[in-house]
Amino acid sequence: MRPGEVIPAPDGPVPRLEGGERATVELTNRGRLPAQVGAYMRFDRLSAELECRPEPRPGARLLLPAGTSVRIEPGRTVEVEAVWS
Repeated sequence: MRPGEVIPAPDGPVPRLEGGERATVELTNRGRLPAQVGAYMRFDRLSAELECRPEPRPGARLLLPAGTSVRIEPGRTVEVEAVWS
């Protein structure tokens, strides 16, 4: 193994989070600066400049791989998947 080398799992890709309820949410950045939302950031902790439609349930977070995030430029809307258990 070399530094930075990625070794794929023998059984194919790693499955996404199993279980939990999911919903598609639109995030709109109403601020003047870009916003970045990480994988473990709960929706109730987001900046007031980010508008969520529909309002996600308490405790919901983005369904993203660990260590990743979504960048939202000012005035843009992105669709993300929310998950809660």
